[in-house]
Amino acid sequence: MKEAFSREVTIGEGGVVRIESPHLPTGAKAFVIVIVEDRATTPPPFSKLLGRSRPSFHSAAEVDDFIKKERDSWTSSPE
Repeated sequence: MKEAFSREVTIGEGGVVRIESPHLPTGAKAFVIVIVEDRATTPPPFSKLLGRSRPSFHSAAEVDDFIKKERDSWTSSPE
């Protein structure tokens, strides 16, 4: 029976990846897959996005008005 396990590792200098486990039998052959995190496409944390866009509303009253109009549009009959 094949046994599988995964570990998150940091790639060392020169591209070296080291995996240690007492469950790995000495001399056995193993198939290793390395999936490298693509940092360029990892989205930034949400906290870094806060405050970067122009505000859509200038007051709480504008937000309330917008929400009221949206709710009214859901219940309005088609004309």
